[in-house]
Amino acid sequence: MDKCLRERVIVGTSAFGGLYDSISYDQVYATVARAVEKGLKKFDTAPHYGLGVSEQRLGAALSQCKAEMSISQVAVYTKVGRLIHRRADSNDNDRIETENLPENSLFVDCPKENCAILDYRKSGVTQSLYDSVARLGLTSIKELGGVRVHDPEIADRYETEAFPEAFITLRQFNSFEVSIGTNSVRVARRALDEGLVDAIMLANSWNLLDQGGKDLLLSCHHKHIPVDLAGIYASGLLAGGNTFNYQPATESLVSKRDRWKSLADKYAISLPAVALAFAFLPPAVRFIAIGLRSPDQVDTTIDLLETQVPLLLPNSGHLSSCIWRDAIGL
Repeated sequence: MDKCLRERVIVGTSAFGGLYDSISYDQVYATVARAVEKGLKKFDTAPHYGLGVSEQRLGAALSQCKAEMSISQVAVYTKVGRLIHRRADSNDNDRIETENLPENSLFVDCPKENCAILDYRKSGVTQSLYDSVARLGLTSIKELGGVRVHDPEIADRYETEAFPEAFITLRQFNSFEVSIGTNSVRVARRALDEGLVDAIMLANSWNLLDQGGKDLLLSCHHKHIPVDLAGIYASGLLAGGNTFNYQPATESLVSKRDRWKSLADKYAISLPAVALAFAFLPPAVRFIAIGLRSPDQVDTTIDLLETQVPLLLPNSGHLSSCIWRDAIGL
């Protein structure tokens, strides 16, 4: 396998917080151990994922891996913007994220006693950062590979928060890469134009079903700002699921997915391989985050990177030129 492809994959850990389905710590550990064994040593997490559970499980699994396996240093990226508190300790001034309360959340492993409080101010960002370091079992913030300002796109956060404050606060630590993690091209564009970030994580805006991030990717390339892509499987629809952007997929999206599937079948390539290769195409793209929840999914990803994806990258030969030519208009 092209070692460079393996090194460009980030293991997304939303599943470690029980996204859609519960997951045990043993399964998290087995997934992390297999990923590290196969050379996938970058991990992306967030307080949002299971109200702290993903960070706790990832940190414990990495600690166990270091104790049981001979591994070189891994890179962990986390996020700020949400403080995880006990619901009983919240007060009327706290901006509780009601859609992420355990009874409403997509994360089924959320502790029932917890809640997320939105806070992008200096004090909140600083507290969130140190809380994450503790949940991950790290001894210093300097052990983090990077920190992303998470989901500032919802209108009340975008308009009423002092938008640069979170980024400026992170920059003052001078210890890690500062970026944004967002589903919004508009908000990512603002962070880029205001010179607030070293990198951008853009979710669900560059995949086979949605290319809304095209112009932003071009701008990032011109400004030498690397982009890490998430949602390359459109939150599941391109990898055997039935959701798009975390909602049930519409008939038109299912139809578009099926057209891509027919094209992949024509060339005897799997649809996930096409989705992976498509994500690697823009020159601004540095890393691709792939959500993994089992050793089998790790093995499948490695197999795709080893056997099929290289055939679809630019200058790889006849198959690459034919499949992207035939994809025009899908």
